[in-house]
Amino acid sequence: MTGPSNDKHFHVMAPARAYGVLVAVSGLLLAIGLVLPLALASSAPADAGARRGDTGPIEIDSGSTRTDGAPASTGTSTAGRITDVAQGVTGTTIKVGVVLLDLSSVASLGLGLPNYEVELQQAAFDSLFDAINAGGGINGRTIEPIYVSRDTIATTGPHSDKAICTRLAKDERVFAVIGFTYEAGTCAALQYQLPVVTRYPALEHVYRDSHGLLATLDPPLEQLQRNWANVLVKAGFVKGRKVGMLTVADGSTYQLSGKAAADTLERLGYPLTVMGELDPANSVSEIPALIQKMKSAGVDSVMLASDFANALRFIALAEAQRYRPQYLTSDLGSLASNGVLANAGQSLDGVIGFTNNAWPRGGAPTTPENQACLDNYHKTTTTKKIPPGEQSAVPLICAITQVFVRAATDAGTDLNPRSFVQALERIGTIDGLPAVLRGTFAPGKTGYSDQLQPVRWSSATKSYSAAGSPVDVR
Repeated sequence: MTGPSNDKHFHVMAPARAYGVLVAVSGLLLAIGLVLPLALASSAPADAGARRGDTGPIEIDSGSTRTDGAPASTGTSTAGRITDVAQGVTGTTIKVGVVLLDLSSVASLGLGLPNYEVELQQAAFDSLFDAINAGGGINGRTIEPIYVSRDTIATTGPHSDKAICTRLAKDERVFAVIGFTYEAGTCAALQYQLPVVTRYPALEHVYRDSHGLLATLDPPLEQLQRNWANVLVKAGFVKGRKVGMLTVADGSTYQLSGKAAADTLERLGYPLTVMGELDPANSVSEIPALIQKMKSAGVDSVMLASDFANALRFIALAEAQRYRPQYLTSDLGSLASNGVLANAGQSLDGVIGFTNNAWPRGGAPTTPENQACLDNYHKTTTTKKIPPGEQSAVPLICAITQVFVRAATDAGTDLNPRSFVQALERIGTIDGLPAVLRGTFAPGKTGYSDQLQPVRWSSATKSYSAAGSPVDVR
């Protein structure tokens, strides 16, 4: 299937320059999906825009929403192609590389998160490992963690993805890599055939080429966007509307994910009116022309499938031009999470998002699964206490650790990369898993979440709130 016709396709190509930091920070936002402070304010009047649409629950057709003919997995395991020779495993220990997220280099950009300190992350992992080891370990083997910290924007040096991958895989010879792994995890899975468990989703070819060694809490990026497009159709947000999309022609994360969403809409009979692909090096100058193109084409709804910086710039400039479409968001760019949109202007009131994040309901400060994880952390560590209702790294660390321990345990005493993935693919659903919505691991499917939570943005509270029940997308 081909993309939208050329007369609808706004795309100016040029060599990508000075985009590394933005990609790195956008990857951070995509992976965390939590409250993020940003000081990017709109230049439009504060009273611009008005609430659009109703404020009740978003109704989705009952039953499975998968009607696009694009399955979430192949249904066939290729784990048999993985080595059955394990490094980092002895008769009594399992050496595990743990990647911690060091945000100090982006603190000056307003992206330093409370309750994400490296010391807190290590304490959370240690408390879990200590409890597991005290209980007999994994089939009699104790976990021996090797901690490394990752600088969010480093491209060279000991805290870069490449250096972390090499150190853990070759120097430390760990059995697996878990935590905030990003490209270090992709490297470990593809180049060294090590199991990797993380939140951060990758493009589908990474899951396929790793034969299941990459396990993520979120689905693959293209699937995440197909799910989003499919649910938008089911919820009635594209019927009778002229829909445009904002994405980035990066040749990777955003472009391929945006194309997956656009292709899904066209397959379901709702082709985009305007597909706006920004050149990474010239996006600032291209956005005004794209806004005018969408206005001229009568676009009344815009899917934000870009990094957060370009999305917020588009919103601010659109407001300045009195252009106020209905915005639609997803976990791509972390645009369906609180914080990113906090200062983006009144025209966002009523924005509809769909996220894989588990969302508290009934006025609770967090979900029961997250609270259980936090309670255990506070009981077992003297490190910084986390105030009720504040976001933190702890629930995500609990979820990643639970997935790793479950698969390693189910692999039995003959623990190796092949047996680990085969065990992971037999797990199905993990009851009580914090941080993310319910999902499954299955043959050929090592991206977990199978649900999307509808949320609606309020400019009055500067936050999203749950707008209905989670929707099954598998």
